[in-house]
Formats: sequence, C-alpha cells, structure tokens
Amino acid sequence: MIFNRNIQITAFLIAIFLIPAPYAEAISASPSKRVTSAPEKVDPYIQTLNFNTQRQPSETLTIPIPTDKLNKLKSESSTETKQYQVSTHIDIPDAGKSMFTPYMRQLQTKGGLSSKRIAIYAKDAVFIRPHFLTMPSNVSVFIYGVDGQSSARGPMTDNSTRHKEDGLWGPPVAGDVLFIEIVGDGHFDISDLSIDKISYGFINPLNTGTNSSELSCNVDVNCSSSTAASYKNAVALIFFEKSDGGYLCSGSMIADTAGTNTNWFLTANHCISSSTEASTLVAYFGYRTSSCNGAVPSISNTSSVDGSDYIAGTSASDGTDFTLLKLHSNPPDGTYYLGWTTNDISETVDGIHYPKGSYERIAEGSVYSTSILWSGINNEGFATINFTSGIIENGSSGSPLMLKSSGKIVGQLYGSDTSNSCSSSSRIAIYGKFAKSYNNYGLSAYLNSSSVNNAGSSVTYNIPFLNTNSNVATYCWLSNTLTETATATFSVMSNNSSVSASQSANSTNIFIAGKKTTMLAFNGQSITSGATSVDLSNDISGNSISYGLKMLLTTIGTDATCESIGMSCFQGTTSPRRNLKGYTCNDNKNHYDF
Repeated sequence: MIFNRNIQITAFLIAIFLIPAPYAEAISASPSKRVTSAPEKVDPYIQTLNFNTQRQPSETLTIPIPTDKLNKLKSESSTETKQYQVSTHIDIPDAGKSMFTPYMRQLQTKGGLSSKRIAIYAKDAVFIRPHFLTMPSNVSVFIYGVDGQSSARGPMTDNSTRHKEDGLWGPPVAGDVLFIEIVGDGHFDISDLSIDKISYGFINPLNTGTNSSELSCNVDVNCSSSTAASYKNAVALIFFEKSDGGYLCSGSMIADTAGTNTNWFLTANHCISSSTEASTLVAYFGYRTSSCNGAVPSISNTSSVDGSDYIAGTSASDGTDFTLLKLHSNPPDGTYYLGWTTNDISETVDGIHYPKGSYERIAEGSVYSTSILWSGINNEGFATINFTSGIIENGSSGSPLMLKSSGKIVGQLYGSDTSNSCSSSSRIAIYGKFAKSYNNYGLSAYLNSSSVNNAGSSVTYNIPFLNTNSNVATYCWLSNTLTETATATFSVMSNNSSVSASQSANSTNIFIAGKKTTMLAFNGQSITSGATSVDLSNDISGNSISYGLKMLLTTIGTDATCESIGMSCFQGTTSPRRNLKGYTCNDNKNHYDF
C-alpha cells in the first residue's frame, strides 16, 4: 500500500513521542527450523497422465474477455495507488450442470484408465485460476497448462467442494489455456463438473522473475550478509483472491515460544482479513536467485502451499494491521519459523519482501528520526522506518520487519510513502508494531505457549435471540475495566431453521481494549465494531429469521469476570431505548441473568 503523510509533528512533540511505550516485560521467541517433514505424496494417477495438450475448437470452452475492464485495471495497477492486483474475476456464461459435456474429449492414461478432458481458453491471460462449484464423485481432478506435467496440480476431489456453498478456488496455472482432466475407474459422469468463474491474470507473477515496472534500487536478498538475510526462506510471496480479483502480498512463517513448528503465518490485515480470503491463499517459498544478482529465477521452481485458516487479526484503523494465518500444510524442508521480540525497535532493521510479485529482495534502515502522523491508521500501533538501502513497493505488504542482528520480527509492512523513489533522500515505510500486536491485540494467545496451554480466564455472554433482519438491529455496549485487552469469539448456537446451527467458534479480529468501552452492532447476519465486521452468514441458515449467539471474551494474564467486563444491550433505534432482556453472563465463579 502507498500512503500520503498527513501531519509532521514539531521538534518539541517529537521528543515526547519518542519516549519508549510502557510495554509489559519484553518477551521473545527464538527461530526454529523445519528439518524434515513427511515426504510429499504423489498421486499415482498423475504419473500416468499423457498430458495431451493438443486441442480442437470443439473441445474448448472459450470465455469472452471484457477488454475495456482489463485495460482499465492494467492502467490502475501501474499507478501504484492501491493494492497490487494481478487478476480479475470473469464469470462463465451458462455455468452449471453438464456445462462441459459438449467439450469433453475421451482419453486414456498410460495405465489404461479412462480419463476425460476439457479445455478452457481465455485469450491473452497470463494465468488462469478456476473456481469450482461442484465436482463429480469418486474421481480425481487434475489441472495443467500448455507446459503439461511441469504445470500439473492435483488431485482435487468432490470432498473439496461438497461442504462449501461458495465453491473452491483451484490452483493458478500459467498461460491462456487451462486443461482439466478427470480420472476414475470404469465409467463416470462429468456432468457434475461446474466452474462459474475464473481469475484471469493480466500481470504475470507465475513464470517471469522480474516485472518491468519494479524499481532498479531493489536489492537482491542474496547480496546481504545480515543475520536477518540468513532466515530468508521463512518469507513467502502470497497470492489470494478478494471479491473482485487476485492480489499479491508477502508474509512469513513465525515461531511460538515453545518452538512447536505450528504453521503460523504472519501477514497484513489489509491483504487478508477474512476466512474466505484466507482459504484462497497460495504461498510460494524459495522464489529467489541462487546467488547475489544471479540469473532471474522462475517461480515454477518454487514450493507452494495451498490454503490457510484465518486465526486472528486487526485493522490498521483499530490496531496494527496484522493477520495471523495457519497454513493448511507444511512449508518445504529447511523453512525457518522466524523468532520475534516485543522489545522496542532500537537498532538497524531489515525488511525482506517480494516487490511487484518479483523475486525476493531486502531493504535496510532504521526508525525514522522525524515523527509522522499518517491518515487513516492507529498511529501508536505503527513504526515509521527510513530505508537507506533497497526500497518497498506494492506486493511487499505483509512482509516482516526484522532486527538485522538477530532476524527477529518486530513488525509487518503496512505501506510506504507516495514520494518514495530510488532518488529519494529518504525511503519511508510504515510497519505495524509486533509488540503492540502481541501485547494489545491478541497475538499472544497463539504465540505464547503458556497462553496456549493456560488459556487464562473468560467471560461468556449468551444472547438467546437476535434477528437476521438488518432493520431489527441489537446494540451492545461492553465496558472492559481491566488493563488487558479481551479477545472476542462468536458462535451461533441455535436458529429457527430446519438446518441445525454449526455451533462452531468464529475467530474474529474484534478486541475489547482494556479501560475502554466498545459498542458491538448485531446487524442482520453480521457483527460490527468500528471499522471491523464479522460475517456470520455461513453459520446461520439462509431462511432463518432469528438465531442465538454465544460470545466468549478471553484474557490471558488477568482474571476476567462478568463485573470487570460488563455489557448492556438494547434493540432498535426507538426512543426511549428497548433494553434487551433474557441474556446471561457466566465467568469462572458466577452466573448472572439480565
């Protein structure tokens, strides 16, 4: 992200702002390394595919391309005024059951099994990523491009989509032709294969190692001798889908205090801020040169991990713009999980990142000597860094800020100044402070082993009736008299539909700060706190008019009670207010009815 400076503070105020924040006693974690992992299982079918990439027009579904829309997106991406978008979503006309039957080609594997293949053509796409609505049962689905076996991904099965109402994004494949091959024993029906849209790549991060618009003052990570650079394989380029298309950011594996090698992954909240976005993640590890300023690498030679769970996070306006994910599978052997510290940033730092989706680079600098207020963010949660070597660009968001001497994380990238250039006397970047994320916004609950093993205390509010009609909203004020921030988790416990409620916990980025009052708006099928919103629609059946909710408020080091985190609720906007009745509160000692 690129941002304008808002207000520059005077010298007198600078001295005040530079006084170290009163953090709790500093905590740190050492880096750990994945030495070995289970060998990757290769599906036996993929070794027998013929990868026949010859196709006839009659075997190809051609997707109409909105050229005006694409030209506009390409122009916007070059202006560096927003996140680094590299693809756009294009709907497939007449998507649904039997949509591919007219394009099916009968093939046979080397092992004599029956296979059926269809081709999708999207003119001039630099990559294609399919969105599956449904898949046939009892078969394996593979996708590949014109490169054949080197681009093959799979298998995917109907289990991948069976319990997903909104479908599943397959992996991206380079080129403007995508082959889908279905393999199974005996005769099978492909009528249940349906794809409703594709992510059409118009900027290519998949097989070129450099982008023509990336800046020349970027520094190859292999040209640095810092300790931080020795942990470079912890950092990954990530590709993910939002509602309008695919985007690129950066991020890193991060250790917990117990060194469990849990697949925690740290990035920026403005990159990924929901479970839906997290599920679409593809993380590319090892995308770098083999030596200082060596040959431009190909991303096809990297290892990738598909999918993640959204665990926690907070926005830039309310917190520090961090997101913690948990990858669905292990990163490659030799990957580091970065250490971290909650100490103040008082020494030289390095930022390792992927500018414009290009290969891995490094920037070196220190805390900027002039205090700056930035518009639209919670400034006390951020540090301004001046890089004297290297530079930050779009696509670098979410990358770790690391102490040069130890490689420990002290922040993750939010954005940079619009005035940055290779000729600038200062190259400014803004990082969310790790110490604030850890101490104030709930990150300690996952990275501190004592917190994980001793979950602290909790307060549970049960609200038996909330209306799914957005015109019948409920508003609750929470007052946290503790000094510690409480983390809120929500579970839909009941509804009036024939489909039972999931009763599964919904991880959120809503926090009730210590010594603060916070209003939650239960508006239809969502919960809003300030600029942060939690979508409950996947947990509430579509035809429900009401549901019951459990809200769990968790603290780590403080004994929370119903009295120390009190709540008062009312329904509607009439005057006088209609106080909510019938909700309850439970803590470790007491039960209250309201």
